[in-house]
Amino acid sequence: MWGECYLWGDFAMPSSYDWRRFGTVRDAVVTIIGDHYGLYGRILPLDTDLMADLDSDEIDRLEVLMTMEEVFDVRFDQAAQAGVRTVGDVLALVEATLADQ
Repeated sequence: MWGECYLWGDFAMPSSYDWRRFGTVRDAVVTIIGDHYGLYGRILPLDTDLMADLDSDEIDRLEVLMTMEEVFDVRFDQAAQAGVRTVGDVLALVEATLADQ
C-alpha cells in the first residue's frame, strides 16, 4: 500500500529546521524516524512497526512523536497518538494534523 522509502542518512535537526528541504512530508517523516533509530541509508517500509520491528519501547515512540511535533510545528491530539504503531501511522498523523491547520 505505502511502498518503500529510502533514507538519506545522518539527519541532524538544527533549531531552525525546515522539513521542506526533503521535498515531501513523507520523505521528512521517514528520514527523521530513520535517524532516531540509527538506520542511515537503509530502506524503511511504511508498515514498519516502531516497537516490534525496531526493538524500541514506549519512550522511543513518544520521542519520535515529540520530534515530529517540533519539526512540523504541530501538536498532536493525545487520543490520536495512542493508535500510532507504524511508520505509516506516524506519516498519517502528521499529514492529518498539517491538513487541519
